[in-house]
Amino acid sequence: MNGISRRALSAAVFVGLMGLSSTAHAMFSTATASVMDTTPVASGAAGGFAGNDVGAMGTGLSNLNGADVFTSDTWEYVGQSDEPNTPFTNNPDDETNGTLSFALPQDGPFVISIKAANFYSLYYFDASFQGVTEIDFTTTGVAQNPGGGSPGFSHGTLYRVVPAPGAMALLGLGGLVGVRRRRG
Repeated sequence: MNGISRRALSAAVFVGLMGLSSTAHAMFSTATASVMDTTPVASGAAGGFAGNDVGAMGTGLSNLNGADVFTSDTWEYVGQSDEPNTPFTNNPDDETNGTLSFALPQDGPFVISIKAANFYSLYYFDASFQGVTEIDFTTTGVAQNPGGGSPGFSHGTLYRVVPAPGAMALLGLGGLVGVRRRRG
């Protein structure tokens, strides 16, 4: 297979030592969590951020764009797992461990947000990730219940890099050249 079919996210490795505060903006250059085949998971991770990642009060895009958490690229919201007509085919609601599945294989770079309780963490997948169809996750470390233990999963959110205007123009010109050749 030309891509990666399953990856496991372990928020505990990234966030567990940080504590949970609204100002936590830890940045990691490489992921250290292991997956089922002991391959590094994501290219980077950041969080736990307090609040929502999406919506009117969401800070996911502002953390990606304004704080340049992973790259200086401009990021856009693509969809979240608890809404219809999104890039996800499921929402493992209230589970502490589960699998997020994509409707179509995803190629990096992209970011997945894992939301649990009143916190979320961001996971960056660089361009080396191609053909990703599922991501295994755990909410351990994203947030802790007051009595201990991990809260249930709320939703996952997909963010992508906005294509540069020059790249879009080149794609458009390539399409025009292809149409012109067919007519000629």
